[in-house]
Amino acid sequence: MQCSSCGNNTRKRFTAEIAIHSPGLEGIERPVVWVFPELTVCLDCGDAKFTVPEGGRRSLANHDATVALDVEEWKTRAKAD
Repeated sequence: MQCSSCGNNTRKRFTAEIAIHSPGLEGIERPVVWVFPELTVCLDCGDAKFTVPEGGRRSLANHDATVALDVEEWKTRAKAD
C-alpha cells in the first residue's frame, strides 16, 4: 500500500484503540469517546490514517461516552485479515 505522504510502499495495517478527548477547558467535563479503528501506518515517515466508525462519530457529535464499536464491522475486518 503506497503512502500518500512520502510515496513509499511501506504502509502496514494495525488494529487500534483510541481515546478521543474534546478540546479546550470545556472538554474536561465531557466524556472520553473510545474507538477501535483499523489504522494504517507508514513505516518510513510515520504518517498514520484511520477512519472513525459511525458509532464513534455519533458519540462525538452527542458528547456520549458509549464505546463506539461497530461489532459487525469489526468482524468483517477480522475476517479480511
